[in-house]
Amino acid sequence: MPFNVRLELDEAQDYELQSAVWRTDYQDPMTYLDLFVTDSLQNRMSYSNSEFDALIDLALNPTVRWNAMA
Repeated sequence: MPFNVRLELDEAQDYELQSAVWRTDYQDPMTYLDLFVTDSLQNRMSYSNSEFDALIDLALNPTVRWNAMA
């Protein structure tokens, strides 16, 4: 499929299965974890879980960060 068609289908969320790659850009679990927050720009599949969002918000607090992620 031409790449521009793939992008259009991705934007419309018109697919059953999609293969994509995400590489880390810094050494921290948050480089993957924050992808799935409801309002993340990278959350292109409209995943939403309020409990997960709250846990990520907690993990952004530097005083409890590592314990919260564990």
